[in-house]
Amino acid sequence: MIHLVTLARWLCLLAACGMAALQPARAAPATAEPFRWDPAIHRGTLPNGLRYFIVPARQPADTLAIQLLVHAGSLEEDNSQSGVAHMVEHMVFHESRDVPEGIARRMKAMGWRSGQQFNAVTNYERTLYMLNLAGKAQLAQWDQGLFLLAQMAGHARISDSSLAQERRVVLEEWRGKLGARERMEQQRRQLLREGGLQALRPTIGTEQSIRSQPAANLQRFYQQWYQPNNMALLVVGDIDVATAEARIRHWFAARPAAALPPHADRNPVLGNTLRTGRLQDADNRSSQVGWVLRSRSSLAQDSAGFRTRLLDNLAEKLLKQELARYQPLRPDGVRSVVARKGFIGGTTFTLGFAATVDPSAHQAGMQHLLLLQRLLQEQAPDDAKLTALREDLLALARRTPRSNAGWDAQKWLQELQNAVADERVLQDPAQKGPMAEAILAGISNEDIIAHLRGWLHSPDRLLFMMAPGLKPLPLPTPQQVRALQADIAAKPLPVLPATVAPAPIALPDLPPALPPASSTLLWRDAAQQVAMWQLANGDRLVWQYRANQNGKLRYAAESGAGYRLPGADGWQWQLAAQLAAASGPAGWQAKQLRAWEQAQRLGLSQSQSSQMLTQQATIAPDQLATLWHYYQARQLHASIDPALLRLQQDSLGRDSSAASQAYAALDKLRYAQTAADQAPSVAALRQQTPAGLLALWQQLATRPVTHYLSGAASEAEVVAAANLYLAAIPRQPAAPVAQALLPLPGRFESRHAIAREPAARVQAYGSVPMPWQGERALQVATLGRALHAALRQSLREEAAGVYSVQFSLKLNPDTDRLESEWQFTTDPARLQELLARVDAILAQPAAALDDAALLPALAYGQQQADARLNDDDSRFNRLQLSVRHYGDTRYLAHSASLGSTLDAASVRALAAGLRLDQNLALLLTLPDPKLMETQP
Repeated sequence: MIHLVTLARWLCLLAACGMAALQPARAAPATAEPFRWDPAIHRGTLPNGLRYFIVPARQPADTLAIQLLVHAGSLEEDNSQSGVAHMVEHMVFHESRDVPEGIARRMKAMGWRSGQQFNAVTNYERTLYMLNLAGKAQLAQWDQGLFLLAQMAGHARISDSSLAQERRVVLEEWRGKLGARERMEQQRRQLLREGGLQALRPTIGTEQSIRSQPAANLQRFYQQWYQPNNMALLVVGDIDVATAEARIRHWFAARPAAALPPHADRNPVLGNTLRTGRLQDADNRSSQVGWVLRSRSSLAQDSAGFRTRLLDNLAEKLLKQELARYQPLRPDGVRSVVARKGFIGGTTFTLGFAATVDPSAHQAGMQHLLLLQRLLQEQAPDDAKLTALREDLLALARRTPRSNAGWDAQKWLQELQNAVADERVLQDPAQKGPMAEAILAGISNEDIIAHLRGWLHSPDRLLFMMAPGLKPLPLPTPQQVRALQADIAAKPLPVLPATVAPAPIALPDLPPALPPASSTLLWRDAAQQVAMWQLANGDRLVWQYRANQNGKLRYAAESGAGYRLPGADGWQWQLAAQLAAASGPAGWQAKQLRAWEQAQRLGLSQSQSSQMLTQQATIAPDQLATLWHYYQARQLHASIDPALLRLQQDSLGRDSSAASQAYAALDKLRYAQTAADQAPSVAALRQQTPAGLLALWQQLATRPVTHYLSGAASEAEVVAAANLYLAAIPRQPAAPVAQALLPLPGRFESRHAIAREPAARVQAYGSVPMPWQGERALQVATLGRALHAALRQSLREEAAGVYSVQFSLKLNPDTDRLESEWQFTTDPARLQELLARVDAILAQPAAALDDAALLPALAYGQQQADARLNDDDSRFNRLQLSVRHYGDTRYLAHSASLGSTLDAASVRALAAGLRLDQNLALLLTLPDPKLMETQP
């Protein structure tokens, strides 16, 4: 597996570890205080140079992560080794000196699964091997895991025969990443990292290099860089430190250190230059202008470096504040401007400004970005606001805990991995907090301004433009950009409109509640702590009054107001429901709705399926009456904001790409659609009015509702609130309910030659009628995991035809159908061969259930069933399923025994009667040679 750094990361805000400017605003103290490691981390170095870091984290119990980090990635390759670092990552899972059958095969024999208990990742600078163990059985295998990592670290045997098999898998990994995103990524790398090795050393390599790299090149890379003095071992979790240290020495100390080649320079070459570039792709839909400045920094792990990073933090906040201040100067056609700062290799960072523009407004966007550069360099920011930024950060430093004792194992692993990989110190919080306070006390507003302007004066500059599709996009030359800068510099600075403090948002009151109605207790199950009331309007209230672990109340309101009701098209019902939820009660403005929800610390999320409309909230117990009053207001006093409708009309229906057409065709294959299920035309969208959509919402609001509540509260208060706010809402019990959108019987296939890459992508959806039962749902999920393992074994391990395959089975409680979904990417020439392999497994699922596939799936299913017993969300979901299907608590009551009912016999019996290859809709996306020719 590889990990490619994207533009989002290159230009991200790095509040905690951002880079400094070339010229610090103020000299650091003559003697810097070095960072001190967190004392909870037990560190050591073997005589051969291998470093190890151990954190005994007991939460969650019975979990342990072991990671081997090799400080070598694709940047360490030479010109003949493209993709070798990543291929070595794959190959060390094959045979080794003491494991001739192969490391991965041994791990699987131990019950471990690829992607769960073991995995690996390569990027430009490092390769990381990961073991994640959970449960007492796996925890007992941790020493064997150390042994296997030691084999991978120094005793791998990279043979021609194993490489011939594995290179086919790597080739499919390369193929799976092809697409518009990767094409744009390549262009970004070339622009942002020009002058650096990153643009020349893609971690995955190239198709040619993957096909042709000889084993000798991989062996040479392995022998050069897989040395103990170029590695670190991380152990985090439920472990005894002394025992872990002893076993690390046992497995890793014997191999001697070796001389290492010099590491490649991570920094691109910077210069006093202005470049211009274009980003375009046939499938790109964005329109932007960007201005990027590249500079160097220092990453000193001491108080001087900390001061730089605190200045980074403050300068970024100041930049965001100033961009908001200059927003009134934004010209027509420029929709937004954002700034991002981020690391691109070594000590080099970028400060990037991006203006989202209309497709015809690139010139206006460029002028505005260049004007912003002058304003930021010459205009003084608001001193009071800048002081407030400093004081806020100082207050945060004072509140920062002086210990990391509250971290769980996952947090420890994440922070430690990042620190070791980046050669940083994971600092002792007892030192960090006071150090931050002392440094911030010595930073002035002038320091922050100078720090930001130091970034802006970088001589290494890039202007880029991005247009939708392959639309002609005239690109200015560097000389034209300089001329425009000179023209802007010669003119007076624009005058900002007078700043008017925004008027406080008046928080509206909820409309008066209807007169209270009544409710009748229907039944109570004391064992499950559940009661049901019939409300006067026909609604039902089901309350599980057992306390939730976080002390909150969970609420859900379900009705048959799905989007497949008679009287309107499906998209009209959906649009009405979405806009009513976003608009708030009549007379409210959108900003008032947001302010009211923030002030009340509550909100109602909403989702709509073909059959059901659901609203949900999680609140404190004392907010229940307010929540239900709000619910009543949304039901009875809804409105449709015309501005929100216009926004939807402008955005919906725009995507006419070949991919969207293919998905539409797939839906037609899958479902028995009527005219009401079709997507809207632009003209139909334009015809919608607020009044018409409000009338549809009012019809949705008349459907009877079942209200679900979970958590501890006063019964008298719950019933009183239900009588006041829920029981009086008018309903129409006889109103028709929405119908399910059911799959068509039969097997259907749709082929679309729309891809611009040499890749065939398969997406498939299947359906088999099967009544829902709780025990059966668990068996279905377990069968799905076992079949996934069988498909992976067939398609990847045996055929080496895919890098990954996705497969899932679900028993849908709303449609009483077993639903399958699977997808993979492969060489177009091998598509039919692999589809035949899938068909063979899906035609006879029971035959694929060998112990290697089934036993790990059973263990995982039983573990998940047990874990959900104490999970509040799972109990609330089971309560809803139980009432929806049975009208009582029987499924909830039987949940405690679900895990015990799951065994190999029940899963095999379920599989024996299934044919998953018949009722199936397949979308096959294939390359189009003509499109590949037109792609730049």
